[in-house]
Amino acid sequence: MAQSLMASKALAGRGPDSKPWVVSIDKVLNLSDDVMTEDEQWSIMAQVRGAVPIRALWDQKAVRFVIPPQRVAKMRNNPDATDFAQGFGSDRRVTHTMTATFRSVTRAQARQRSDLYYCQFDLVDLATGETVWSDRFEFKRQAKGPLWD
Repeated sequence: MAQSLMASKALAGRGPDSKPWVVSIDKVLNLSDDVMTEDEQWSIMAQVRGAVPIRALWDQKAVRFVIPPQRVAKMRNNPDATDFAQGFGSDRRVTHTMTATFRSVTRAQARQRSDLYYCQFDLVDLATGETVWSDRFEFKRQAKGPLWD
């Protein structure tokens, strides 16, 4: 994701001294075939936001990703979420929003099943209302053996 953002036209002219962008991941939608709780969806977004290559965008392009305050409050209760200390994000001024949509395609035969998942991200500039970047990232899970109980 970080590589795709770095290669995008939206970030092409940006550098460490550019006017900061604060991107709030505002909406996560699960359109996959699998049940994914709201907490699971937001946990994945927290992992994306906290990934080292995404965090490096702040130093390289002055772009920071944040999660809405109400989600941060929920995540503080998670002992693994050390990244969300009290006061986290209190000084942010959001300039862009990002949405994430999970989708899946399943292909099954009698003894084998393959699920293709992807997450579509859309980055919108709040000043213009335009989508400045969009990309999707795939991942695959396989199961083998009888598919009936």
